[in-house]
Amino acid sequence: MCEVNIKMRFCSLCKNMMYVKVDDETNLVYYCKFCNNSLTEPKENGSILVIDDNKVDDNIKYRQYENKNIVHDPTLPRVNNIVCPNSSCTKKDNQDNEVIYIKYDFANMKYLYYCCHCEHFWRTN
Repeated sequence: MCEVNIKMRFCSLCKNMMYVKVDDETNLVYYCKFCNNSLTEPKENGSILVIDDNKVDDNIKYRQYENKNIVHDPTLPRVNNIVCPNSSCTKKDNQDNEVIYIKYDFANMKYLYYCCHCEHFWRTN
């Protein structure tokens, strides 16, 4: 099998990371979710490598994202309207909530949550 070398690219207009999709099974298209800019690259050697997350066990899917260093990743979405369920959370009363969320199960729309104050991970069912 031939593999396509997919590179991380950044939008020339807004400098955000570009995402990859396949266009009509012939080209790789890098596109920006923020400004809709796109860059098309022809498929190399007639093949595209597709990586599929096919893990069955829900705990394996969940645990693979549990990493205390995610707080340092500026590309992960953060919200302040979710309250940490940890009863011993270290957030001060005058501080805003800061929770990172990651979709770990795309088929069932399940999310992992991480409190940036007390480093507590949780998920909802």
